[in-house]
Amino acid sequence: MRAAIATVSLGGGLEEKLEAVSAAGFRGVELFEQDLVTGWLRPEQVAARARDLGLELDVYQPFRDLEQVPDDVFRANLRRAEQRFALMHRLGISTMLLCSNVATAVSDDDALAVDQLRALAELAERNGVTVAYEALAWGRNVSTYDHAWRIVREVDHPALGICLDSFHILARGTDLGTIAEIPGERIMSCQVADAPMLDMDVLRWSRHHRLFPGEGDWDLAGFLSHVLDTGFAGTLSLEVFNDVYRQTDPTVTARAARRSLRALEDATRVLRSAADRDRVDAEPRPDMDEPGDTGRGAEEPGRSSRSAAVGWSARGLEALPAVPEPVTTHVVLAPDAEGALVALLRRAGLACVGRHRTGRTELFEAGGLRVVVDAAQAGLAARVAAVGLGVADAAAAATRARALGAPVLPHGSVPEGTDEYVVPTPEGTGVAFGGRSADGTPSWSRDFAPTGERASAAASDLLGVDLVGITVPWDRTDETTGFLRAVLGVDGPVAADAPRTDGLARRRLFTTGATTTSGPTVRIAVTTPAPSSDAPSPTLVALASADVVGTVTRMRDSGVRFLPTPPNYHDDLAARTGLDEVTVTRLRDAAVLVDVDASGTYLHAVVEPLGGVVFEVVERRGGYDGSGVGDAAVVAAMVEHHGQRRGVDRRGVARRTRRA
Repeated sequence: MRAAIATVSLGGGLEEKLEAVSAAGFRGVELFEQDLVTGWLRPEQVAARARDLGLELDVYQPFRDLEQVPDDVFRANLRRAEQRFALMHRLGISTMLLCSNVATAVSDDDALAVDQLRALAELAERNGVTVAYEALAWGRNVSTYDHAWRIVREVDHPALGICLDSFHILARGTDLGTIAEIPGERIMSCQVADAPMLDMDVLRWSRHHRLFPGEGDWDLAGFLSHVLDTGFAGTLSLEVFNDVYRQTDPTVTARAARRSLRALEDATRVLRSAADRDRVDAEPRPDMDEPGDTGRGAEEPGRSSRSAAVGWSARGLEALPAVPEPVTTHVVLAPDAEGALVALLRRAGLACVGRHRTGRTELFEAGGLRVVVDAAQAGLAARVAAVGLGVADAAAAATRARALGAPVLPHGSVPEGTDEYVVPTPEGTGVAFGGRSADGTPSWSRDFAPTGERASAAASDLLGVDLVGITVPWDRTDETTGFLRAVLGVDGPVAADAPRTDGLARRRLFTTGATTTSGPTVRIAVTTPAPSSDAPSPTLVALASADVVGTVTRMRDSGVRFLPTPPNYHDDLAARTGLDEVTVTRLRDAAVLVDVDASGTYLHAVVEPLGGVVFEVVERRGGYDGSGVGDAAVVAAMVEHHGQRRGVDRRGVARRTRRA
């Protein structure tokens, strides 16, 4: 579908917004009035600049408080509208967005609304423009789209149509069924926005907390599918009011916006195609058992019907490669200059089983755990370069990422020549797509020549990478959410509060679902600290264990240092879980934390931080599939206390001692 965006969705000046929108691949723009009024370009200059950038100015918005008013006020409103129409001609815009009246001095009289909107439509027709009437969720009398459509239908004028805005419709929980009653040609504007589920005043919700599709909690594919059922074939536009977006680089925001819209189109195509297949499969087929019938002739009509149905309902929605359905296979680590990372891996029981032909990258293994150490990216401190994901078709996964506007780096974060494609997340950690064999072995591992080393049998207690946790700044969290959903196909519950010593953080666990036979499920925990936080933000790598206490004991005996737990933690653990004294003592001695929810138990112990990496050893019991958010404050306190003991400030920088 043709993609557009409202200028109110972006920060910066009008010309800067237009440049960002064009660079992101949009072709249409809804011009918000304030952007023109506060800008320095005359209307003709705005129109010329848009043309130079390959953009069409589609809609001028908003026009407010027109209908259901006294006659003298309405006459003044018509004069105001005619001035707006003249301005639209200078801009080359043919449609004006009219919001339902929110003022207090209005009459709750639909007949009056019909008469006044008909007069506006006649004026618009004389001026060669059209008007799209939008029901604001907080409109004084007209606050739902079906009410707005009844008025527009009664006006019955070609210059007046309706605007369908997903926020105003979904925020009120309005039944979507009536959308099908609207002829597609009468929908003059279709705007989409996502949002988090919040319990707050709808006006404040709308003005500050809208999100791009895929970043919030709404079923926008379902909404758009209803719109397409009308035969609508117009422009799909993003109108997103968000304080963060208006404070960030418009180029970055526009790129994330275009990716979100592309992913929404694909999700809608998949939804509609599946629904059409189900419908066609449910239709009676010609009897293929009649005498003399080979069945060949009866099969073709069914195929044609299926093709026609799918083609009709998904028209205009170009297919992307399918979501890759990945499983975590390994992590790629950039080592520190002193070699502490490699030493830690060896003490943990991993062995260097392969060396890449380039000579600068090594593959460490123990049990089901694989860690790639890329010396080509060595720095002052160790860090996580990428999380490795095995997929059925790595090239197709990379193609999907490219189509969604994400950069794909065939080399750099992984050794040159390996069968991997790296896609950086907005936060910077790479996602390395690689092929995998039937037994889950990464196809790229064949590029590593065996060294002859083997991990000890005792290290078989390590099962793999349980999860990777990244810390994302507050202004990139929503973009990261949309990225992970669109590119990886992962999802998770609404973010939970994670108390820390530096404020209240948010954590959301994204996962592909249940563990597969070919490897562990993908788990990526995204933590967003409080905006004022200046605490270090290392990446968490959780190593799955069959027996966390046994693994911790083995590692500690080999020289791995674990962070001590706060002295009162295990006293509280006994009180809140009812565990017996012997078990609590065993957990205390091993410095193991315990998070419990309704589905099961999560046991985890924290290794002393190493540069930009914090390792945990974790064990899941029962159906627990969280990320230990219940212990988030405790872990943060442990890491901060460790930093203070080592003379490291909250930014992760070693403090200097003053000479006497």
